[in-house]
Amino acid sequence: MNSPTPASGGDSCFSSDFLSRDGFPSILWEVLNSAGYPTPPLYTVQLYEEHRVPRCRVWLTLEAHPLQPGWRSLDSETIGLRTDDTVEAAAMKTLTTFCGYLPLEMVMHPLGLFPAEKKDDPMWCNRVSHVKDVWAMYPDLVGRVTVQCMSALYRLQALQSDAMTLLANTAQTAKLTLDSREDFVVDLSTELVEKDLQVERLSQRIATLEQQVEIRDNTIDVLENQLHDVQRELEEANDHLDMHHLEMEANEVGSEGEEAPEELGPAPGANGTTSAMPPSPVSSVASTAQG
Repeated sequence: MNSPTPASGGDSCFSSDFLSRDGFPSILWEVLNSAGYPTPPLYTVQLYEEHRVPRCRVWLTLEAHPLQPGWRSLDSETIGLRTDDTVEAAAMKTLTTFCGYLPLEMVMHPLGLFPAEKKDDPMWCNRVSHVKDVWAMYPDLVGRVTVQCMSALYRLQALQSDAMTLLANTAQTAKLTLDSREDFVVDLSTELVEKDLQVERLSQRIATLEQQVEIRDNTIDVLENQLHDVQRELEEANDHLDMHHLEMEANEVGSEGEEAPEELGPAPGANGTTSAMPPSPVSSVASTAQG
């Protein structure tokens, strides 16, 4: 018989009929065997973790009744915390389903009294009304099944209580971790708010500096324009100065040209010497007086 395929991500998976110990799997198989089923149910167990919480998934599969092909399938899937409580819960659910599917077959069976999902169920009330007849017909069976069911129910309640304790401890640990992380998140939020304030102040400072830079850039542009004008005026002044120098040089050259004949020496005589000028009367008088 093919067993169902476990869901992906499971940590471990195994299959068993769980008939080696007392509990609802044994009671279920006793009822199914008396109803004509040839093989006991197979329980495929998958152990895994979900959000760091141990979980158990159980698939119960049962071959179809060889003589009653029209009976509904009893295959089911049950999820719990651990293997023991999940298998017990799966067997009890299948037992309840079987009694609900075939109420007439369970009228004279002691197990028809267990479990009762609804007290106002007319079929269950009918079975209870015939409990004395069943007890009179099968006193040993009724006593044994009653004890088995009570023991199985107590065992299932104890297992589920342990599972709930484990789940409560896990939830408490998770709550403490969550509170610690919430405090850490609050601290981070406070720090983030302070960082945001710092960023806002820095943004304002940057905006102020950008305005100052813009003002200085405008001032530099104005100064550059002024410098350009001054350089242009300086170039024009230099050009005028160069022209003035050229004019002065030209005037000097012209003046030298006009003074050149006066600087020529006296005309040479017959002997190549200058002729003597006649003495002035004053010079003659002065020399006579001295004599």
